Amino acid sequence: MNDVQPAERRWRRRSLWLLPPLLLLTLFWGGRENAARWLQGRELRPHDVAAGATAPLGGARWSLQEFGVMEPPANKGWLPGSRAALAAFSVHVEASDLPVRWRGCRIALHDARGRTWLPAIEPALRVPPAAARGCVAAAHRGIAPGSRVVIIEAFMVPADAEPPWSLSVSMDSDRPAYLRFTPPAPG
Repeated sequence: MNDVQPAERRWRRRSLWLLPPLLLLTLFWGGRENAARWLQGRELRPHDVAAGATAPLGGARWSLQEFGVMEPPANKGWLPGSRAALAAFSVHVEASDLPVRWRGCRIALHDARGRTWLPAIEPALRVPPAAARGCVAAAHRGIAPGSRVVIIEAFMVPADAEPPWSLSVSMDSDRPAYLRFTPPAPG
């Protein structure tokens, strides 16, 4: 019935014993490049920026101009029970190649419990003509070095989100370093 030769049985056993080390070696070999790329894309080194201060990032000097959390306007695309958080950054441009430097630009809002929100896309938000909604839109405006631009972002946060708030700004050219802004205390 089972006419497996001893030599075949020995090779089968060797193959089974070699399978786990080969799998581990394959995972290590393929994963080390992916792990390095993953770490490069993470925000790991914060540069804390106090309220009203400026800091350099991506060929520009950034400062948090305004921040506020309020009830959103009714019937404008906001989820029921959510609140609107608006942030306005004043950016003094120092470099001419913003579309390259600001590639992968990400602005995020963080609350006291460590939760993170990216800007809301859907709700309609009217911004002044001189301002831009998001850093990617601002980068592609062709802003000359030495000029200023206001970048406005809106976040949809749940009602249980609570201060202290912080806002982070990062871009591919500077990651893993990023700016972490502390909004001014409401007064």
